[in-house]
Amino acid sequence: VLGDEVGYQAGVYIEGAHKTPFLTTRYTIATLDSFFMNFYGIPVSELWRSVWHSDVAFLLSRTSHIVLDEVHLVITPDEIDTVEEEYAKVFLAIRDLINWNFKAGLKTIILTATLYPWIIKHILPNEVVKNTCILTYAPENHVYLYNVSKILGNSANIKSIWDEEDEFYLTFKQYIENIPTYLYYKSMDEVLSDLLNYYLGDRIAIMFNSIKRCIRTYEKYHKQFEDQGYEVAILHGQMTAYARKKYLEILRGSDKIILFSTQVIEAGVNVDLNAVITEVAPPHALIQRVGRVARYRIYKGVPYSIHIVIGGGNPIAGIQELCKGIYDVELTSKTIRYLEQYVEEIDGDGRKLTINWRLPQTSDVLDYLKILTIAEEPSQLLDAGVVSSMLGKLTGWRARSKVLKELDELLQGSFVRSSALIPIYLGSVVDEIKDTDQIDELLNKYTITTDIGFLKRHGDGILELKEDGGKKYVKVAVIIDDRKLMIFEGGSLSGFLKHPLHTLHKTISRIRRSYEEDEGVFPRILLLGLKASPDIKFDVEKGYLPW
Repeated sequence: VLGDEVGYQAGVYIEGAHKTPFLTTRYTIATLDSFFMNFYGIPVSELWRSVWHSDVAFLLSRTSHIVLDEVHLVITPDEIDTVEEEYAKVFLAIRDLINWNFKAGLKTIILTATLYPWIIKHILPNEVVKNTCILTYAPENHVYLYNVSKILGNSANIKSIWDEEDEFYLTFKQYIENIPTYLYYKSMDEVLSDLLNYYLGDRIAIMFNSIKRCIRTYEKYHKQFEDQGYEVAILHGQMTAYARKKYLEILRGSDKIILFSTQVIEAGVNVDLNAVITEVAPPHALIQRVGRVARYRIYKGVPYSIHIVIGGGNPIAGIQELCKGIYDVELTSKTIRYLEQYVEEIDGDGRKLTINWRLPQTSDVLDYLKILTIAEEPSQLLDAGVVSSMLGKLTGWRARSKVLKELDELLQGSFVRSSALIPIYLGSVVDEIKDTDQIDELLNKYTITTDIGFLKRHGDGILELKEDGGKKYVKVAVIIDDRKLMIFEGGSLSGFLKHPLHTLHKTISRIRRSYEEDEGVFPRILLLGLKASPDIKFDVEKGYLPW
């Protein structure tokens, strides 16, 4: 509709769309990672250049109204052991943005369906609260609004948006009569073996907290589902762009589909499902996942259901196994204890209960906003002094590349993620690159993105390493002059894992100097990623690392 007035900035290429590295289009869509890098004067598009236009990135990202969509995905970080540490940096970055916009006379709009009430006070600066309007789709007497009001006091403007005659309400008015929820105190394998004998509908998602479990279960069961007439797709965060696009097309174009997925479906994947079978998770994740069931409307005569797998035997052990290192185990356990109070039927290892995952309820029926209110503020948040000092420093002076070392040390290389994202090149060395189409193929079919936490756990097994003097050194794949793919030594593995952005920047700068690249012209060096081990059996069509 808006045509050339819309641009984007993200670590992907979108055919036919206008990419705007410095966020200069009238309407710009950006990932939170890209935005916050620019917001603090670290131009994400020039990250691997020796010279940055820091002032341009800084100013252009601070002169617009900002809409943060699906903000819960970064305010409730995943795949970490120390939730409190991550809360500190994410809260402060968003709080800093809101404060800047307020002082500059700009608006910050935050959109989310799954924000815990206690978080609101941490992202709103005190001087901004009285100028904030919180709009909530819920009845005025709902406990969620009460909790928000209690936390913020009388200074905030908290409004209920609720009309039982509006289209959304009428569309999902019969939700609880049509969509039951089940808890299972057994393993995912046991649940799938049982449910394979029942017809749950034509569109089903099986969701995991772990990429490893997602891949292994997909490879174990996809043939069985194909034999039942389903097309089968897989989506997770460590896939090539080519494979992700292929599976999304299958997902959107198939009438009968089974999707194996991780948390990636919680953001930007709009799909209408009959059933979700999901590993247990905290409220914000469960709400997003089950929200794909009857996403647009409830059709008569169509089966719908939600299945939450807690693990076999002892629920505490099951939750620990499925959530540790990914989600807050204590909050997840508390969530299940809360849901157990609403169980209506018990059948062996299964429990049936009624939850309205779509509409807040005026009655005693359990709904998704009530579940959000059970989350309490962590007993001890990380001292934010160091992080706050870092953000203040970046706001007060224009960043240079040496700031990457501090970013690695203090923020794990990212303002909003648990750690920096690093590309890995899984292809072979190419003697000659014929055209830009071949470059696109190398980027889309042979490059995946992963985080430093993953490389700390598995780097020895998946990266091509050179041993010298008792140390291991990584290798980096780059394209020279759009014509040659070459491999260079990229520093020690231990140094890279400690300072990933800084080490990779030093490596790329060294390569640029060796080719006498002129910073004032088009770059000659294009980073593909860390070179994967040639022993990795990579299937281009699957598009992910095997387990």
